[in-house]
Amino acid sequence: MNLTIAQMAGWILATLFVVAGLAKFRDPESTAREMRELRLRMPAVLARLVPLAELGTAAALILRPSIGGIFAVALLAAFTAVLVGVVRSGREVSCRCFGGLTDTPVSNWTLGRNGALIALGLIAALA
Repeated sequence: MNLTIAQMAGWILATLFVVAGLAKFRDPESTAREMRELRLRMPAVLARLVPLAELGTAAALILRPSIGGIFAVALLAAFTAVLVGVVRSGREVSCRCFGGLTDTPVSNWTLGRNGALIALGLIAALA
């Protein structure tokens, strides 16, 4: 199998979205609590919808990398906008971006990581 750089970017992102989505599905109460800590509206609903969006985006990245890349960029941009608000507020909120697999405070590093993931999404969108 001869993968292009865009396809590899898609596979990397798809893997991350599957891990994140499954971890959030596994513990919806913690996911809803995280959404409340982030001061998002309807945390219980988001605790169900965000993992679905992550898994759907992962599938799109594998099946149609160019479309999946656009979905990934949109999803990551939304996540990043929320995280920018947290960093700017100075509140210490745990980043459970990968469900219970991570529990570090949201920081500029988190924003940088998301920037790199957005770049991968843009690369995948070029497939």
